[in-house]
Amino acid sequence: MPMLTFVWRRLEIVWSSARRRTPERSSSLTRSIDVTKPPYYGFDPNSVTLYLKAIPVKISRWEVLDTVKHTPGFVSLSLSEPLKSQEFVRYAWVSYDSEDNCAKGKLLLEDAKINSFRLAPIKSQSIKKPARITPPLAEGREKVDLELSRKLIALLDEEKEIAENELWKVENEPLKQLDLQILYLRKVHGLCYYSAEEYDDERILSARCGPIYLRSSARIPSSKLNEYVNTRIFQERIDLYVEKRLAKGPVKISKVLFY
Repeated sequence: MPMLTFVWRRLEIVWSSARRRTPERSSSLTRSIDVTKPPYYGFDPNSVTLYLKAIPVKISRWEVLDTVKHTPGFVSLSLSEPLKSQEFVRYAWVSYDSEDNCAKGKLLLEDAKINSFRLAPIKSQSIKKPARITPPLAEGREKVDLELSRKLIALLDEEKEIAENELWKVENEPLKQLDLQILYLRKVHGLCYYSAEEYDDERILSARCGPIYLRSSARIPSSKLNEYVNTRIFQERIDLYVEKRLAKGPVKISKVLFY
């Protein structure tokens, strides 16, 4: 799948959230809430991933790729290193762009063989993880985050050659626009704004930063920021990350990144 096509598929998912009511943020979110569904739009990599077990060492990575890449919605293939304790077999994870295509891939690959090895994929088991929530932020911080996230989007859109961004075509109230920009950075560019971390693989992003990172509704007076050490350090870390990322400028993207 061409990289830009995949990026825009992600954009369509994100943009649908703009037409839904922005939820209240609360530290009471628990594991009982499915953060992968609206209005949170978190990411559970296992919901779109097939698992291949005990691939013989004689089968190359490219043979596996040639077999799975033609299934609808294929996004990526990851293979483990050969396991010495298990006769050097390897394990593989095949990722798709939707749960429907993941299910189709499972059916298509069920009886597929490479030489005499039958793939027999297994749907990865989803593990429900709680949302991460920011500490209470200083009053007025939303304006800062709105501007910083906008600058990051402009930079990263330039990297991926996204000429027109739907985010700027509809006027939203500031908090909703901020939430949408944060979600866009995560879904389209693999950047978790509140974690100040960026990854090419959304599976790694989810593992390191959680399925979604939400903005707390709690506020503290700006005049008392120095009394709230965790909040001050949290905000300073984001500011420093954005400063360095903008200074770095656009990074050349591999044309086979999402092949």
